[in-house]
Amino acid sequence: MRHFMKFHIYQATVKRFLLLGFLSGMFFAPADVFSQSNPGFLGARQGFSVGYSLHTGGLLRAMVGNGNETTKLLNSGFRVDYELAKGQGFSWLFSYRNRNDVVESDDYDGIYYVEPFGGIQRISMESGTLNYNVNEVAVEARFYSERKGAMAPFGSYVGLELSTSNCSPTSEDVIWTAGMNFPKYSGSLTSIATSLNFGVKRMITKEIGINAHYGFGFTVYQTGNVKMGTEDVPTNSQDFYDYAIARRELNAKLLQGSISVSYLF
Repeated sequence: MRHFMKFHIYQATVKRFLLLGFLSGMFFAPADVFSQSNPGFLGARQGFSVGYSLHTGGLLRAMVGNGNETTKLLNSGFRVDYELAKGQGFSWLFSYRNRNDVVESDDYDGIYYVEPFGGIQRISMESGTLNYNVNEVAVEARFYSERKGAMAPFGSYVGLELSTSNCSPTSEDVIWTAGMNFPKYSGSLTSIATSLNFGVKRMITKEIGINAHYGFGFTVYQTGNVKMGTEDVPTNSQDFYDYAIARRELNAKLLQGSISVSYLF
């Protein structure tokens, strides 16, 4: 029970702090940032990027002892971005990302199954995995460092991001302890997250460049049966998967990054 209480207290505290910071940055940024004329980098005011998004959710799980020999320390997925410069030091980024992830036997404590004739039995994943797909869209306000020679959409920047993602199952081959059989997971989980990103875009030619970033984020809202209370002890497989995926997605947002090839025009 202490595990559930710590998880939800941490989530409730940090999500409010990051959400407040994101909204403050978006709405209290200097007005002239958005209204400056922008000649663009060598005349380019727009950018299109294709690359990989990265997150270290597996590494974080392994560091706290919640992982096994098959845990991927670094997870990756596809992403495509469109950037529009609105001032010399400011631009908007619109992003789509897709990746696959997996719930493993060490992901969550288990199901506290209430037997028909009384008593509680703890059921765990004995072997197998639940694979799921994540579709994510995001909008990011990027602030370029003009003092370092940057001019949107080129150079060093700090970004404030708001994203939403949907997780849905793709395959499941889980075997439960005690010979229990549960229905296959048929739910989905939608998450909203904020992130603070740091990145740089360097040009190889006039139009082609490499963009790389790292960031810190937190999931501020999730749908499904994931509630903000100490009663969140799963009593069936559907809730178990909701909680396990929710925790995976929380870890995925804590430390993330990307590398991509950009075309400016």
